[in-house]
Amino acid sequence: MVVIQKVLSFRAALVGAILVSAFFLSFWQIQQAFGYGGGGGGSPAPTVSPSTPGAALVVVINKGAATTGNTSVSLNVPQASADQMAVSNRADFSNAAWQPYDGEFDWTLEPGDGTKTVYVKFRDSSTGKSTTVYTGSIQLVSAGQVTPPVQVPASLDEVSEDINKDGVIDEKDLSLLIGQQSESCPLDTRMAYKTNGSRSVYYVTLSCTKRPFNNPRVFFSYFSSWNDVKITTEAELSKIPADALGFMPWGSKYDPKYGALVKTVNDPKVYLLLNGNKHWITSEQLFATLGYKWEWVEDIADSLLDKYVSAGEITVSDSHPNGTLVKYANSAKVYRLVDGKKSHVTNQAVFERLGYRLDRIVVISDSETYEDGPDIQ
Repeated sequence: MVVIQKVLSFRAALVGAILVSAFFLSFWQIQQAFGYGGGGGGSPAPTVSPSTPGAALVVVINKGAATTGNTSVSLNVPQASADQMAVSNRADFSNAAWQPYDGEFDWTLEPGDGTKTVYVKFRDSSTGKSTTVYTGSIQLVSAGQVTPPVQVPASLDEVSEDINKDGVIDEKDLSLLIGQQSESCPLDTRMAYKTNGSRSVYYVTLSCTKRPFNNPRVFFSYFSSWNDVKITTEAELSKIPADALGFMPWGSKYDPKYGALVKTVNDPKVYLLLNGNKHWITSEQLFATLGYKWEWVEDIADSLLDKYVSAGEITVSDSHPNGTLVKYANSAKVYRLVDGKKSHVTNQAVFERLGYRLDRIVVISDSETYEDGPDIQ
């Protein structure tokens, strides 16, 4: 068993996450999962009004995921009035060429762990006029990489146990241990900031470091409005050191939906979320054997994970927990496991009505058998 070890100062919280990114099936795959034929089209590119305080037109990578373990990603680019676009992994657009506008497409990042930024600009072919450059960022992390454990001082063990019954010291716990914020921090902590000269929005952590919001969806998992962003000067913001993490995980307002796989940025433990419960998958080998994929894992805030009730550990590899969505490789039927039996989800409308995730269907081997239960319709 992995012993949870947390860190008193979030300055020491390092990136080291087990791969996290959201992986979405194509429309064709969704149809096939329920035995339908036919084709489909991509979703329109998102638009964010630049006139809204704190907003920015951004390139959304992997549907807004914070990290990825693969250089192959999907891009959503801002809706543009131009008919051409250029895309590059480099700010100078070296080796980039103008191409027809496309709101969503696949892209390959440059190799090597770290923050990867994609640059996009648009041009009207009739006038030759081009737009400003828009960007999107994501953390590229090697498969299986985990944060090195950090020892919590023994003197805090008893306090930690009293504060958080599962032994985890998170930012909420730290506020009780060392106060609401550092007295020396020049800006209020747990708030979002930007300067008048930039569209970038940062979150100031309890330990007085700043993390960037890489896309609007993550921002709105913490705040309700762009009006919640405070304006400060570049001089004041520059006094706040960059956090080692380099990105914001999903906040407590985010709904990971049924069957999500999640972890926090300060703990390598991966949980399966089912029916309001969290199940700890106890090892990487078990994770792989059960048919889960590292790119399914999403980084979330401790406050979001705390909303789920601990439902024990997943320790067996020859069956899946009740509530799991499964299918066999040679069949289009999707089942939900209920009381040790498999119940057929009869159509896509039922699937969506019940809030299931189409990108979290586990393909199981023919040797993993279950009795038939009543259809879900």
